[in-house]
Amino acid sequence: MRARFVSAVAALLTIAWPSSSLAFTPTHDMVGLSVVAGWNGSYRAGGAWAPIRVTAHNAGSDTLNGTVEIPDRSISAAVALQQPALARYRTQLILPAGATKTVTLYIPGADIQGEVDVAFDVGTTTLAV
Repeated sequence: MRARFVSAVAALLTIAWPSSSLAFTPTHDMVGLSVVAGWNGSYRAGGAWAPIRVTAHNAGSDTLNGTVEIPDRSISAAVALQQPALARYRTQLILPAGATKTVTLYIPGADIQGEVDVAFDVGTTTLAV
């Protein structure tokens, strides 16, 4: 009788007590990004560095510890290694629930080429592009 009681209590605790092994799975609709390249949209297309301001908003209810990432798409780098993207410019971003934060990354103007690809990743999951 005592063994059944202990087993029943253990089963109830397992159900009622949240397990630390349960992983939080972020979804794509949780984060919104806006991107502004250069100074008021202007930049030099050569080797001069240009700011890329990325504003991220977390619409979810959990804090996200992720990375804002921009691939290096310079033509000379891609041709030299025969790859579409060689390096990445990145910075860590901790985004609390409901928060909006802006980070600035600097990349060569040659890498902008009229547009900038930006992603927000949490672990191996890309939440926004």
